[in-house]
Amino acid sequence: MLAWTLEKNGYFTLQADYQRNITDSVFVSTRVTRNGKKYEVVEYAGGGPLELWVIRRAIEGVSSTVEWSKTETLPECPRWSKSQVPAPK
Repeated sequence: MLAWTLEKNGYFTLQADYQRNITDSVFVSTRVTRNGKKYEVVEYAGGGPLELWVIRRAIEGVSSTVEWSKTETLPECPRWSKSQVPAPK
């Protein structure tokens, strides 16, 4: 169902970056791998379309049903060579 939601809401045709002219907000990065190809959509201050909001809520819904054995904090994600999220200044 999650893969269907991504396709139905056009995740793979979304822009790579959405921003609003607001300061003091957060970046949200949504990353997906399909057929070995990596996709990332970055949103700042809620600037993305409704479809991105729907996709993120679907992912959050699935992730809440997963039982995590433990969490680990890493300085950077080892699965992604380069993120579109700007580095902190």
